[in-house]
Amino acid sequence: MKVLHITYTDAGGAGIAATRIHQSLRRQGIDSSMLVAEKTSYDDNVLTAETCFRPSYIPPKNKILRKIKKMARKRGHFLSTEERFNRLVELIPYSHKTFFTSPLSSYNLDQHPAVIEADIIHLHWVANFVDYPTFFPAINKPIVWTLHDENLAYGGFHYGREREQYYPYYAEVEDAYCRIKQSSLAQCKDIHVVALSRMMKDFYTTHSFLSDRPTTVIHNGIDTDIFRPLDRNIGRQIYHIPEQNYVIVFCCVNLNDKRKGLAELVEAISKLQRPDITLLCIGGGRFDTDLPVDIRYTGPINNPYLLAMTYSCGNLFAFPSYQEAFAQAPLEAIACGLPIVAFPCSGMEELVNPQNGIVCKDFTTEALVKGLTEVTSKEYDTTILHNDIAQRFNSAVIANNYIDLYNSILHA
Repeated sequence: MKVLHITYTDAGGAGIAATRIHQSLRRQGIDSSMLVAEKTSYDDNVLTAETCFRPSYIPPKNKILRKIKKMARKRGHFLSTEERFNRLVELIPYSHKTFFTSPLSSYNLDQHPAVIEADIIHLHWVANFVDYPTFFPAINKPIVWTLHDENLAYGGFHYGREREQYYPYYAEVEDAYCRIKQSSLAQCKDIHVVALSRMMKDFYTTHSFLSDRPTTVIHNGIDTDIFRPLDRNIGRQIYHIPEQNYVIVFCCVNLNDKRKGLAELVEAISKLQRPDITLLCIGGGRFDTDLPVDIRYTGPINNPYLLAMTYSCGNLFAFPSYQEAFAQAPLEAIACGLPIVAFPCSGMEELVNPQNGIVCKDFTTEALVKGLTEVTSKEYDTTILHNDIAQRFNSAVIANNYIDLYNSILHA
């Protein structure tokens, strides 16, 4: 069985999740490889797609024609569909911009040898990489699609919260992208959807694009041999945190991403009025606040062993995120022995239980204060926390779930 994972990059949340599945499958003896636009690892089984890249515009060799076409293109003529929509997005004022991607791409991935040779195509985060109109009609083999966010339900938005706020500014392009996706997917019948949580499954099975597609829930997984409780004081010495402090850990790619809830967390900590609390933030950027909270920054951490050590120096992991599919950071933190306080976003109902933390009643600072107060007043057994994650979300367990799914599809 040859499985090819397609995702934009092997970095970032979805890229790391895809890489973990790919590597776990190989450890189980499956011939797994990845196809990406941007490669960051040294894995020989992660392939790039440069040979399938076709520029959206090739200038004429004639100098006069090239100059004429260049001037015409500045005025909006001779643009490809992809370029025309990109141009419209570029014209949106900066104050109204948000994360927005395209189902159109300059890659002909259906022509890549790895796609041709694969028995199963496993899609992950494919925005700006898979060209929907050419890719889906050309694929005549099973597709498994693990959905890492809500993007497939929309045109260019990735979560409903952003769509509600910014739709008026993106309406023309958003509606066009939705039509492109619907038309392209209608020409590909053999798609099996994997939702990362029950909440995400409920979300997608009611959506017109995918309501008739078979859907399975398979969670994200982690290597619990790496993510395990370590000596708490090692990390504290590195980050100059007093041993007696109560450390709350927060982790996301971009600390200024409002969807992740850092502002609400800082406000909630300030209301606890505990001068012994240190907030340790893992990720890029810094958060500006006038509130009296001791905040330390690690910067981005890409090394899993260093990440495990950093989690381990904490007492609690805070996850006040508004929208997720099934985040990996909470899995990593709990496996390292930290109880969790989380907003009730997707995946938390499956992850959090009375033995490892609390899910807040709603998405408010008041609910977060209540959750933090309750968890900080309890003692949690780090061994129980780790073993629970190892039993339910170890990468080998998740890989076997995918192998069962692949076999059921191939032998149907």
